[in-house]
Amino acid sequence: MRRDLTLIGVLLTTGGTAVLVAAFLPALYPVWTARGVNAVTLIGQHRGTWQLANWLFAAGAGLTLAGLGSLTALLARRPGTGTLPMAALALTALASTLWLANLAFRLTVTVRTVDTVAGGGAVPDWYEHVNAWTGGLWSAAALTGGVAMIGYGLSVVAGGALPGWTGWLAVGFGALMLGLFAITRDVPPFLLYVAPTVFGVTALIRAATNTATG
Repeated sequence: MRRDLTLIGVLLTTGGTAVLVAAFLPALYPVWTARGVNAVTLIGQHRGTWQLANWLFAAGAGLTLAGLGSLTALLARRPGTGTLPMAALALTALASTLWLANLAFRLTVTVRTVDTVAGGGAVPDWYEHVNAWTGGLWSAAALTGGVAMIGYGLSVVAGGALPGWTGWLAVGFGALMLGLFAITRDVPPFLLYVAPTVFGVTALIRAATNTATG
C-alpha cells in the first residue's frame, strides 16, 4: 500500500506541477487569450517559451495518465468501487489522447506557420480551419476529462484509499469543467489536472504517514 501510494504521489504531483508551470508562465498570458492571426504573431514573439509550455503540457499529461493508471489499480482492489475506476481511466486515456494530438499540432504545424510569418510570409489560408479543428480535439478532451474526474472523485470517496474530501474536490472540478464548457465553450486545460495533483500530494502525505506509523 505504501509503495503504491508513493508511486501514485510522485507521478501525479510531478505531472500536475508540469502542467501548472506551463499554464502560468507569465510571458504566455497574452498568447493563451489571443485568437487567429494575432495568436500566431504573439507565439512568434515568445516562440521558445511557447514550445517549452507545450512540451510541459505533454509531459504532464503523460505522467498524470500513468499516475491515474496506478491509482485505478489501487482503487479497483478496494470494496465498493466496482467498475467505476476502470471507466474513469478509459475516459482519461481518451481525453489524454485527444489533448496530445492537439499539442502535437501546436508543436509541429503551428511552429512551422510561426516561422513562415516570421520570415515575412503570410499565414496559410488553411491554417485557421485546421487550427479550429484541433481546438475541437481539446473541447472533446475537456468533456471526457470532466466526466472522468467525476468518476475518479466518486471512486475515491467510495474506496477510501485517499481522503474523502479529495474525491469531492475532483467531483467539483469535473462539474466545473462541464459547466464552463456548457456556458463558454472554453475550458482552461489546467483544470483537468488540479484534482489529480491534489490526489498526488495527499497520496505522498498518506505514504509518509504510513511510514511514520509503520
